[in-house]
Parts: sequence; C-alpha cells; structure tokens
Amino acid sequence: MATCVAFGLTIALVAACGKAADEPSSAGSDTAATRAPAETAAAAPESPAEEPVFAAVGLPAAFPTDFPIAPESTVIEATSRPDSDGILSRVTIVSSGEPRDVHDWYSSALAGGGWMLASEVSSGGALALRATQGESYVDLATEPHPDGAAQGWVRTRATIWKTER
Repeated sequence: MATCVAFGLTIALVAACGKAADEPSSAGSDTAATRAPAETAAAAPESPAEEPVFAAVGLPAAFPTDFPIAPESTVIEATSRPDSDGILSRVTIVSSGEPRDVHDWYSSALAGGGWMLASEVSSGGALALRATQGESYVDLATEPHPDGAAQGWVRTRATIWKTER
C-alpha cells in the first residue's frame, strides 16, 4: 500500500512540475529565462522564427569594381591580394531567395558586364559557373545557406582573378 501511495505522489509531483514549467510564475515574469536548456529548446517552435543576422564587411580597395553584387545581398567575407600578374579576390555573399534565382541573376549580370560564360553546372541544389574576360576569370558557386537556421537564404562564393595586363 505504501508503494502505491508513493508511486501516486511521484506521478502527481511530475505532473505538477510539468504544468508549472508551462505557466508564468505568480509574479508574472516569463519563466523561459530560468528553464533548463532542454525545456527552452522544446518551447522554441511556439515562437516566431527569427531572421538570421549576417555581419556585413566592406570590400577591399583592390576588389574589382566591375564584379556585380546582387541587390539586397550582404557581403560577409571579402579579400583581395595581388599576385605576379593580377589581383586574386574572394567574396562570400548571402541573399534571401532561391539558389536558382540568385545564380541566374549573377549569370545575367556577368554576361551584361562583358564576361563570357564558359561553363555552368548544377549538382544537388548547388549551382556553379565560370566566366572569362580575356585572361581574367570568375568562378562562382551558389547554394542554399548551409546553416539550418538560415532557411530561405542563399550563399554565393566567388573567386575573381583579374589580370593587370
């Protein structure tokens, strides 16, 4: 009998603890800040999804001015360094949208800027192109952003080599 009473009290205590975690305290404060991480994670789907925040960086002075950056995009990494015959630049850009739409924008913008599209490939949601302009080239890859929290965002990486001749 004592075992049945103890078991019943344990069930009641577990039920009461679970209910208390789902309700604000009597002082009216939100208990999410004091919940254990597992409880906070379980509550996350009830809140609206937050937009990811990307830290913008400026383009280096030597970055090619004729390389197009899609409107409403954020440059999150950019480097330029001279080599023996030109300047090698790399850039990572994030944009809202679909990979195909962003890829098509870059393909069109590069062609409109005098670049010849040498090749385009796609594989598993990622798209890539190579464009040339004389001895200069652009290698560009567009893919869904790999951060699972950034759904609906696209990451574009480009390597640009511009000859100084």
